Amino acid sequence: MPQDNRVEVTYQGPLNQCVDAFPQKALSPEGARVVALSAWRLPGRLRLTSHFNMRVRERKFDIFDVEYVIRHGCPVGKAVFCKGEDRNNFKYRFRGTVDGLGLRVVFAIDATQDYFRAPLVILITAAWNTKTGARKR
Repeated sequence: MPQDNRVEVTYQGPLNQCVDAFPQKALSPEGARVVALSAWRLPGRLRLTSHFNMRVRERKFDIFDVEYVIRHGCPVGKAVFCKGEDRNNFKYRFRGTVDGLGLRVVFAIDATQDYFRAPLVILITAAWNTKTGARKR
């Protein structure tokens, strides 16, 4: 009999879209997984930082590797709130295995955006479990 892979997510954010109600609360790591993966289906709701793009080239991974780790990997620790001039987000870390090699992924979810209607996911970095963090292809 197939196992049910559904995850129940409890929304803990504001009940309205009033800008005064933000930032929203952190999600559990499993809730963050669901919200992050939903951003892949929404145009313009997945932001790749310049740091992420630099690491893609240096470390030889791609966005599909990152999606795979978020979908099938394990969360590492709890959310960390990052506040600054240009950010109000919760950062999450996941680790998984892609083609037999470990990959660590860091992404954030913008706490000023609605988590379920239009989540904004920011891809920050990733590194292979090698001495340099890069993969030889």
